[in-house]
Amino acid sequence: MNNLHLAIQFFLQLAVILLFCRLVGAIALRLGQPQVVAEMLAGVLLGPSLFGLLWPEAQHWLFPWDTTQQMRDTQSYLFPASQLGLALYMFIVGMEFRVDIVQRRLKSSIAVSVAGMVTPFVLGAGLAWILFHHTESFPKKTSLAEAMLFPGASMCITAFPMLARIIHFKRLTGTTMGTVALGAGAIDDATAWCLLAVVLASFEHNWSHALANISGGIGYVAFTLLIVRPMLVRAKAWLVEDGALTEAGLVVGLALMALGAWFTDLIGLHESRSAWHRYVNECARSDGVDYHQHWPSAGYYLGRALRHAGHYGRHYHANGLVCFRAARRHWHTSTFARTGH
Repeated sequence: MNNLHLAIQFFLQLAVILLFCRLVGAIALRLGQPQVVAEMLAGVLLGPSLFGLLWPEAQHWLFPWDTTQQMRDTQSYLFPASQLGLALYMFIVGMEFRVDIVQRRLKSSIAVSVAGMVTPFVLGAGLAWILFHHTESFPKKTSLAEAMLFPGASMCITAFPMLARIIHFKRLTGTTMGTVALGAGAIDDATAWCLLAVVLASFEHNWSHALANISGGIGYVAFTLLIVRPMLVRAKAWLVEDGALTEAGLVVGLALMALGAWFTDLIGLHESRSAWHRYVNECARSDGVDYHQHWPSAGYYLGRALRHAGHYGRHYHANGLVCFRAARRHWHTSTFARTGH
């Protein structure tokens, strides 16, 4: 595909995804489900699980996919676009986050976070123990500890953007319950991803990734709080005028958002694709499986029964693209847009 064909295909896909998500969302609303759940379901339905199963030719025409990844296809532009929408939405959610509530309810946030981590970790590790002893779901060189830690840590990870969308849908943004839930989810995410990085480092016998993830994350937070934040406070007169952002302030804010997303992806701080990719690839090499043949499956080794559940990440494409609309709507009501803080 040349650039013109890619652009034509992208706009068609964007229209189909947005309209289909809205259609499924209208049905989900009648069932009391938030829009983000409908978007995940719409992504699955547009993938090989249903659309590709019933009409594979049309599905491949609308979402061309090269399993060998030797040519530019849907993933080369749809995934970056979805990640941009997701980053914009999470940027606004972060601006609306009530730090004062978390400071007052710190013990509650930690308690909720611990409870939300221990239970899924125990269940995931227990399931891995059963699979390790009674199935061949793990590579032969995997130890019992590694087999239990990986699913346990994976089960602890919070789908943070989806949690934020649900809280916004329930109109809990800025409330004590919504803020505590977001704070607990953030703690869960940070801890679980660090644990997962350690598990993968142990599995690969290479600690460089884990060190880059954890030290890079700590350094990023420290740099943001100790250097970037004071600089923005000093430049407030230039960035904010009459309680609203200037054009320069808007550009600086978006640029900082992009730089933050770039750096965290660079160090693999929140790169679920990389973690899952490396693990499944290691499993494939260990068992002599053609990795690319099983890449479209959802969890080949930890869920063989879900082999044909759908293409990995398709619902993230739909959810991320719809986040453009959610971010735009949320922006108009955000404290940052109104006051510049």
